[in-house]
Amino acid sequence: MNSGSERNRLTHEIPTSLYIHDEVLYTPSLNEEDLLQSAEKNNKKNYRHPPHRGSFHIITGVNGTGKSRYLRSLIKYGSAEEYCRRIICLSGTAYDRFPLQGDADNLKCSYLYFGNKAKGNILSEKAPFRLLAHYIIGEGCNGISGELAGNVLEEIGFSRKLGLRFSRTAYKRGARIKYNARAPELDIIIELSSTLEQTYETEDRLVSMSNGEVSLFDLVLQKNGEELNLSNLSSGERLYLLTTLALCFCVRDGTLVLFDEPENSLHPQWQAKIIQDMVTIIGKMADECTTVIATHSPLIVSSAPNDSSLICNLPSDDPWIKSELYGRNTDTVLSEQFGLNSPRSLSVAVLIQECLSTLMDANINPAPFIKAADTLLNQNIKLDQDDPLFSTLTRIHELRERYS
Repeated sequence: MNSGSERNRLTHEIPTSLYIHDEVLYTPSLNEEDLLQSAEKNNKKNYRHPPHRGSFHIITGVNGTGKSRYLRSLIKYGSAEEYCRRIICLSGTAYDRFPLQGDADNLKCSYLYFGNKAKGNILSEKAPFRLLAHYIIGEGCNGISGELAGNVLEEIGFSRKLGLRFSRTAYKRGARIKYNARAPELDIIIELSSTLEQTYETEDRLVSMSNGEVSLFDLVLQKNGEELNLSNLSSGERLYLLTTLALCFCVRDGTLVLFDEPENSLHPQWQAKIIQDMVTIIGKMADECTTVIATHSPLIVSSAPNDSSLICNLPSDDPWIKSELYGRNTDTVLSEQFGLNSPRSLSVAVLIQECLSTLMDANINPAPFIKAADTLLNQNIKLDQDDPLFSTLTRIHELRERYS
């Protein structure tokens, strides 16, 4: 798709730092950068294969195998600069390792961090939306982005109307910005549709935001006739809206999208849907966009299309391989990609039945039972003692020992 002048006809400089002090949700006891440096010192080995330009990547692995470190390395060590004009970082976790907005100024491309972390080891639900507001009424204020964003909102139960409420900046002292209460005369309501375009109001607010005179105070949506602001939304709704709106209004040709643990706070249905929406939005917004997602969710893995997706399970030194897991059931993905076998999966049920069938003749010919039992027990299925299958597997193990 041609990027076109419609998406890029008005671009204003975005402030390099946004420091949010109006809500403090969490303050860790240790400095995050110290923790990061310690982790990198203890485990310097990192997945060495860069993502393929223009492809969709899924990276899995147990905790501590380097998924988040790999995402950060694409920024920190500059490999992304070789093939991208913009980096967009999305996060479903408060413990992502992405640089904060303003901490990646050495990059040759623009850097947009849409996580909830801010300076001073605090979390803010409004910080990423304040950054997003620059693009909603800035370079992304066009019919292509508006139509895509409106479609996403409607599909998850919201109307196409999006309200932006602003406050005036009282003062800025060093890195700290003090915000006044809402200034109703600055509010804007936009219709997310193919007719979205710049107006005098949006241009005026954009200039004022870029100059530090005003800031986004809140985002307002409508659902089932009810007006909802950010604090009224569930954590899953906020993450879904932030992710899809950021892609609708910020993706352009040559973008690298990094997403750490998108499954957090999302219902299983939305875990599958968010990947489908990402693929659709990115495909319509850019001819070439590289995406890398780190996840623990089999639903995320099975929602990535085979024709454009590559996958890797850490730890590994092997190159990216083509994904063949689209549309596969959870048990299959858990087994083939995560190395986990559910005791309730069809394959395990078949193995248990095979053990029971061959057990009938084990006194005469124990070899078939021993083979079936070994195959089942080698699955390393972990069960609590309260699980009804625990006694069955225990008995099969005992009989296997008896007939050996």
